[in-house]
Amino acid sequence: MKKCSGHRPSFSARCVSASKLLRENNFNLIIKNNVEHLLKSESTALRESICAVIAGKDCYQADTLSLLSGVKIISRFGTGIDNIDLRAAQQSGIVVNNAVGINSNAVAEFIIGLIFASMRNIHWQLSCDAKWLLGESHGCELQGKTDWPGGYGNIGKILAKRLSGFDVELLAFDKQPDYQVADKAGVQFVSIEDIFMQSHAIIVLCLFLLSWRTSLVINICR
Repeated sequence: MKKCSGHRPSFSARCVSASKLLRENNFNLIIKNNVEHLLKSESTALRESICAVIAGKDCYQADTLSLLSGVKIISRFGTGIDNIDLRAAQQSGIVVNNAVGINSNAVAEFIIGLIFASMRNIHWQLSCDAKWLLGESHGCELQGKTDWPGGYGNIGKILAKRLSGFDVELLAFDKQPDYQVADKAGVQFVSIEDIFMQSHAIIVLCLFLLSWRTSLVINICR
């Protein structure tokens, strides 16, 4: 029987059909909290017999991959793969993939929540006394503002669709612009310089970011 190690304890409960599919294809699913838990709790023989990994957020660097010599594929239970050493995986003949788009709607809705919380000072009002709650600083409205919904990939397209009902101007920058979808959504592609000069709310995915003017900047880095 082939062995697959799952490093997200919630996998079996959240992905019942996927777990069933693995069993039907003669996989023994071994669930661990993370890859470190696997390496510490199982024998060398068992580790080397694992041919597939369902990865969580823990790191898979070259030294870790060397201890999983039988692995042929690492499938990320999520979208980000920055926790996996792709060069080391390629050198070991390991295929790496992820669940593209699986959380796009959840992230888009979360971004909208952050926009409202920041523009209307909701977090401050809820944490202060009743005088502040009823008082002077209510922030500003989203209506009529210019927003940049990050790039225009899976998350950006859903975010633009959700924001379109708020009577805002939507700008986008993408290295591979999808003009057909953008036109239907009322999104205008502009230069990166125009993004930072014109936008009231800027949504990006970036590890390091500098503030710019008085725009609201939301960094959704995974």
